[in-house]
Amino acid sequence: LTEENCNKTLENNFKHGVKLFDTSPYYGLGLSETRLGNFLKNKERDSYLICTKVGRYLVPENPKKIDRGNWKGGLNFKPIIDYSYDGVMKSFEQSLDRLNLSRIDVCLIHDVDKWTHGEDVEVHFKTAMEGAYKALDKLKNEKVIQAIGIGVNESEMCFRFAEAGDFDCMILAGRYTLLEQSGLEDFFPLIQIASWEFADLEPPNKLLKKAGLLTEEKDDDLFFKKWFRWVMNQVSRISDRFGNNKKDDAEKVS
Repeated sequence: LTEENCNKTLENNFKHGVKLFDTSPYYGLGLSETRLGNFLKNKERDSYLICTKVGRYLVPENPKKIDRGNWKGGLNFKPIIDYSYDGVMKSFEQSLDRLNLSRIDVCLIHDVDKWTHGEDVEVHFKTAMEGAYKALDKLKNEKVIQAIGIGVNESEMCFRFAEAGDFDCMILAGRYTLLEQSGLEDFFPLIQIASWEFADLEPPNKLLKKAGLLTEEKDDDLFFKKWFRWVMNQVSRISDRFGNNKKDDAEKVS
C-alpha cells in the first residue's frame, strides 16, 4: 500500500464518518502508527478516537534480519516483547511520538494468549498484570488514556484478565465471523455480565458522541441499525456469490 493510496483511503473513510482508528506498534512495525499520525495531525483532536496497544516496543534492525512473517513492507524495526511496567511505558512513549499525540483514547495490552506465546503465555500473563496493567492504570489516572483493555485472540484470556483486573474494554480478534463463531458462546456472555455490573457507566456512548458519531440521545440506536444493515448487506452479497441460502447465513450472523 503506497503512502498516497493510504492517505486517500483514510481521508475517504474519515469523510464518511469513520473516526475510530485501531492501530498498534506491531502493525507494519511502526508504519501503521506513523501513517495514521501523519494523516491525523491536521484534524481536530476531539473529532476522532485512537486505540493503540502495548506489549512490544521497537528497536532499529538491519532490514535483512527482520522476520516480517506473512506481511510485506513495514519499517525497519524489530519488535521486542515486553509486558513489564518499564517496557510498556517505553512502548507507550514510542506510540505517542509516532502518532504525534499527547494522549490516547484507548490502550490495550496486546496478544497475551497461547496463539502468540504458546506455553509461555502464563509467564506473560503474570508479567502483564504486575507490570502492564499497573502502567496503564497509572496513565489512565493521569488522564493520558481514557480507557484501558486487552486485545487477544482467545476468549479464555478475556475471562482471565476480567477476573484479574478492572478493564474498560476488550478486543477478541477473529472469533465472531462467518467462518468462526466461537465467541458467540463464550465471549458474548462475558460482555452481558460486564454490562449488567456496570450499567450506570456510559463511556462508549460518550466517546462516540465526542467523535461526532452520535449526536442525539436516540442516535445510538440509529448508528447500530445502520451498522447491522451494512453487515446484512455483506452477508447477502457473499451468499449470492457462493449460492448459499441468505436466510440461513443471516441467522448465523445475527
